[in-house]
Amino acid sequence: PAGKVSVAFGVEARREKLDQKGGPAGVTFGFTNFASVSGRNTTNEAFAEAMVPVLRDIPLIKRLEVNGAARITKDNTGSIWSWKVGFLHDVVDGVTVRAATSRDIRAPFLNELYAGRIAGLFTVTDPEQGGDVFSVTAFTGGNPDLRPEVSRTHTFGARVRPAMVPGLSVSGDYYNIRIKNAISTLTAQQIVDLCAAGGAGACSAITRGSDGRISTISSTQLNLLSLQTRGLDVGVRYSRSLAPERKIGLDAHLNRVFDFDTDNGLTTIDFVGSHAGAFGLGIAR
Repeated sequence: PAGKVSVAFGVEARREKLDQKGGPAGVTFGFTNFASVSGRNTTNEAFAEAMVPVLRDIPLIKRLEVNGAARITKDNTGSIWSWKVGFLHDVVDGVTVRAATSRDIRAPFLNELYAGRIAGLFTVTDPEQGGDVFSVTAFTGGNPDLRPEVSRTHTFGARVRPAMVPGLSVSGDYYNIRIKNAISTLTAQQIVDLCAAGGAGACSAITRGSDGRISTISSTQLNLLSLQTRGLDVGVRYSRSLAPERKIGLDAHLNRVFDFDTDNGLTTIDFVGSHAGAFGLGIAR
């Protein structure tokens, strides 16, 4: 009685391939080198979505519908589920409330999985050697053992379209996103510092000679970080007809970031308002 149920489902398959080769000058080590990349990935997915009207045209419920979706993904990194559940509630004409919670994924890029090792010379300060400074060889590159990033996202918001101002729409949405297994890398100095602070994973990336001095550091892609960010998105839109088939519109959008925390297992940093960030970018408030 509240309306028709909508259902969609399907399957998807795709194949990706990456081949990148360097010439003799590119692969010769100087201060760094160019590494060849070769890899491929086959992805198979199946999904289903549904929208179910629940209530309609009763006091304080002009329309209430729930929606959901699920997807199973299988590729070279394994199989993983993602899903979403939410609702849309038209309280009265012009006032809509919405909310959703979801489990989302990001599979590693081919370059993150299969990039060849690139050697570079870096200067590091080693706390285990009394703070002495050394030049070491650090290797960066891909990691075929990477796992997909997984996030939980919660959103809640509302939209108002006041009848006394035709063409005006104001919306606001709160979001809370937590990401596990975020793919990132550490600099050579960060690896040394984390090892000195007791990080076993960081210590395993360091090779030392018989004299105890660092000889090489492996700084490949890793499922390294946990990340959480919360914030508020606000949007204002106004449109007005000037003549038949002619309309003018204005849009304004504001994003307020409350926090943007990263955790590498030993240190938690809030990057909001900084010029640096977990992925090399600053996070404006």
